[in-house]
Amino acid sequence: MDGVLTFTPPPETYYRPPESAPLGVVDAVPQDASVGVVTDSGVRDAGVVATVTAGVAVQTLYDDVQSNPTLETAADAADALAGADVAVAVGGGSVMDAAKAACASPAFGSIAALRATPATDAPPAPDAAIPLVCVPTTAGTGTETGHWAVLSDHDAGTQVSGGHPALKPPATLLTPR
Repeated sequence: MDGVLTFTPPPETYYRPPESAPLGVVDAVPQDASVGVVTDSGVRDAGVVATVTAGVAVQTLYDDVQSNPTLETAADAADALAGADVAVAVGGGSVMDAAKAACASPAFGSIAALRATPATDAPPAPDAAIPLVCVPTTAGTGTETGHWAVLSDHDAGTQVSGGHPALKPPATLLTPR
């Protein structure tokens, strides 16, 4: 479309200043939702997940995301999130990328289909994606607002960048705390 400019707004963003009460996903997650969490063991062990999810019944906790997450990690996270109404990603860019791919994979049928889908294609079942709330523990990447995920493919010795609107989280929580 020559001359047409488009703008896709960022996800709904929740922010609470540091001097206020802690911000938690209870502010962004529907009451009585089945919640699955994707994180890494360091963030979990530091107590961040417990703080962020206070007041929410977490049904599933997948905490095996490592730096440079793999296709297998995203697939394992997707399996762990099966049946969740909402997912919450708590961590840095690796956690966000793994969670975005895991949540979008039901719309595509698999992680492999997601990675092979150009950014312009519509997912075959967009309503199948699991809504994701991102809670970044690092600053600067902006991955909690974007529609891209980078995963490592150790078998091929490459990194795969998947881009699609289905990867964009509908909500993010930001707080200096």
